[in-house]
Amino acid sequence: MRDSSWHSEIQARYRGYTVAELQYVRADAKAAAQAVISGSPRQNDYLDMAIYASQELKRRENLT
Repeated sequence: MRDSSWHSEIQARYRGYTVAELQYVRADAKAAAQAVISGSPRQNDYLDMAIYASQELKRRENLT
């Protein structure tokens, strides 16, 4: 079972990433999600990482 604070920790960590780092994480996490067994817990983690990177990029767009 995943630690319940994992999601907030990842989101907080991504706030310190550069745009290039966020774009890399998003692409890499999407590729990793496609490479693992469909429906596995790891696939969900990778998808969450891609979503959180996208959300942080969108948040920064809205700040400008």
